[in-house]
Amino acid sequence: MSKSKLKSVLMSMDKSEIIKMVLELYSARKEAKEYLDFYAEPNEGQKLEEYKHIIREEFYPSRNREPKTRFSVCRKALSDFKKLKPRKIL
Repeated sequence: MSKSKLKSVLMSMDKSEIIKMVLELYSARKEAKEYLDFYAEPNEGQKLEEYKHIIREEFYPSRNREPKTRFSVCRKALSDFKKLKPRKIL
């Protein structure tokens, strides 16, 4: 579905239907829950630290185990953080 089609469907719905749909989406998908939580209460510093921790654990695990050094995990962490659309952090 394109964005324009989605927009026309949303415009035809009333407010209570949209709220119900967003709440169902919030319950159904972990990614949607994380995005909506961040949208409602943006705390870039905390989210940035969470994703930094994921990357650090990949190269320097806190438990005594060999590092896995999976760059795919690091790229996914960066991509997921960018999807939250934080403001520019210097």
